[in-house]
Amino acid sequence: MPTNSNFTKIFSLLKKEWTLEIRHRSAFYGIFLYSLLTVFLIFYSFKELEQVTWVSLFWIITLFASLNAMAKSFLQESTLRWNYYYTLFSPTHLLIAKLLYNFFLLGLITAFNLILFVVFLNFPLQDLGMFLCSVLLGVMMLVILFSVMSAIAAKASKNASLTAIISLPVIIPMLSFLINFSLKSISIQPINLYITDFSLLAVMNVLMLGLGLLLFRFTWAD
Repeated sequence: MPTNSNFTKIFSLLKKEWTLEIRHRSAFYGIFLYSLLTVFLIFYSFKELEQVTWVSLFWIITLFASLNAMAKSFLQESTLRWNYYYTLFSPTHLLIAKLLYNFFLLGLITAFNLILFVVFLNFPLQDLGMFLCSVLLGVMMLVILFSVMSAIAAKASKNASLTAIISLPVIIPMLSFLINFSLKSISIQPINLYITDFSLLAVMNVLMLGLGLLLFRFTWAD
């Protein structure tokens, strides 16, 4: 495989991300500890949750866990490292590598959250396949949004709180739609009833990805 191929460049960036994660693994473990303590407090306080509350709390906890994980995505890059990237990679290589790694990371966090919810709070929904489908699309949505916003915040002020601030107007309606979509798994229904919402969520992810690639090219050149 040629050393200058797109795949090789993206793989080298993914390897770098994993190396940095291992070096700063205390932050990685802290996110899992946050999830564990939060779910345990919910269990201790409520014991049993209604279906709507269960789904809502699952996504709210996943949202804050993903924000903690994604906010540092670009903020941990120093100015010297940015300059080094300019000489080796295109903005597309860097953003795709960040998205792939963040998807892997948030996938682990979300799976951990789901296991905790099932163990402590049971699983009150009937259509597991439908719920897992909504989780997959939701994780993609959070990864794209927070990764792009982290890149903008890193270039603007190197302030992690800025990621949450500029994401807020976008994430609230999207999270509301995602919760409503997940609630369709309360009961098993014909697949044709899911097509519209599924397609809309998938299109939203594609549009955000395209817009993110476009915006990142401007921040990259800044």
